[in-house]
Parts: sequence; structure tokens; C-alpha cells
Amino acid sequence: MASISTLPVLNKVAEIHDPEAQKKLIWDIVNQDKLLSKIELFGSRVLVAIYARPNKTAGGIYLANSETVEDKYQGKVGLLLKSGPDAFKYNGSYAFIAQEEGEEYEAYKRRVKKVTPKAKDWVFARPADGDFSEITLGGYSCRIFDSSVIVGRVKDPRIIY
Repeated sequence: MASISTLPVLNKVAEIHDPEAQKKLIWDIVNQDKLLSKIELFGSRVLVAIYARPNKTAGGIYLANSETVEDKYQGKVGLLLKSGPDAFKYNGSYAFIAQEEGEEYEAYKRRVKKVTPKAKDWVFARPADGDFSEITLGGYSCRIFDSSVIVGRVKDPRIIY
């Protein structure tokens, strides 16, 4: 179960249905007092704020608090907050994006930069691939992943559950 301190913050975010408004609120919560500038991730780790589904369905039915809490543990989507220096880079065993045969290296680097997830992108991964230690920033639930398990980026986090 979510700690007493995280549930009110999760519920506040879950009251919002617009993903862009949720993104802004999550960012403001986790970066209050410039918290993110005080965190340094090593290697290929990424810090992700867990997406909280809206607590009211399109049909007007309110979800129980336990549903919001479950997103904390089973949610597949999150807001990318910060990346380590080696995140989303090829390390010999994991090719984020393969260089195409005959592709010039500079063109490859531009293509990789264009598609590499950045802070404030909604990203998704298998929940089991994250570090399950609870990390809270500003009272909001976050998880650490290795960038190699980030499956992709999504514009609207509501489409994945």
C-alpha cells in the first residue's frame, strides 16, 4: 500500500484527466525546490514518476483509492524525469537504435538524438523491470529503471494500462 504521505499527492494528480495538465502538475510536484537538480543518476539509470490514472472513468464512475495505489506498483507508464549519463546509449549488449548499414555516423547520431526519450516524455516499461524501492519526490511516487527496459514513448498515457 502507498504510504500515508504519498496517497494525497497521487489522488491530486488522479483528479486530472488531461495528460498535459497531469504532466505539468507532476513536474511541479517532483521538482519543487529544484529537487531534480539535487539528484545524480549513475550509468544508464532513469528516474520515472509513475502515471496515476484519472480516478473518474469517462462514464463518471469514481475509482477506489486502491486503484490509484495499484498504479504505483503495476503502472506501465511514467513521466521521464531524469536520465543518467549512459541512458539510452549502446553499451555493447543493448542497441537502443541500430545504425543502418551504410548510414554515416553523423546521420546516425542525429537520428538517435531525435528519437531518444527526454525529460517530460511519457515512457512505458514492464512494471517488474523497475527498482521497487519507493522513491518519493515532493511526496510523489517515482521508480528507477535501467534505460534498456524502457520500451517506448507515448503521447497519451491513458491508452496504456
